[in-house]
Amino acid sequence: MPSATAVTLRILAPFAVLLGPQAMANAGPYTQVRGWSIYRNETNCSAYMMFDNDEALGFTYDAPARSLRITFSDARMTWLSDGDNPTFDVLLRQPDGTVENSWESTVFSVTVEEDGRRNLSSRWLGPPALDDFRAAAVVGFYEDDRELRVFSLAGTGAALNEVEDCARRLRNHRQPEPSGN
Repeated sequence: MPSATAVTLRILAPFAVLLGPQAMANAGPYTQVRGWSIYRNETNCSAYMMFDNDEALGFTYDAPARSLRITFSDARMTWLSDGDNPTFDVLLRQPDGTVENSWESTVFSVTVEEDGRRNLSSRWLGPPALDDFRAAAVVGFYEDDRELRVFSLAGTGAALNEVEDCARRLRNHRQPEPSGN
């Protein structure tokens, strides 16, 4: 039986493809924040968490565009094919129990891995997506009235703070120095 680390790496490897060759070359996160693995490449930063059910949830932040992409994996969504672009409702439950539905009708792209696991990545979500997810306690993905997947966002606020700081550092590093005239 493979170790938990081997299973985690197998499942998170497809997410690294979303980060680009630089993240893959680094072969791992540069830090951990409250259980979330934080990755960076040349253009953006991401946080990914592996859950007990061998499914993963991730967020990638693009600082110049102030946009957030959500990625999650699911082995049960066998009705989805590689290249599909389904629309799901993304609902956020806040710590006080209220439900935020600003991200209903979010379009995702589907990638099917060799083991049949589906990786689903949202389109880029503009402001206030980062703040909405940072403040939420739970995220749920729904198709019509059917619950697809629900994830706890415990520790996400701290992880997304680091992702935002990381992305800002990347952006500032890439900007040309002002001329001294």
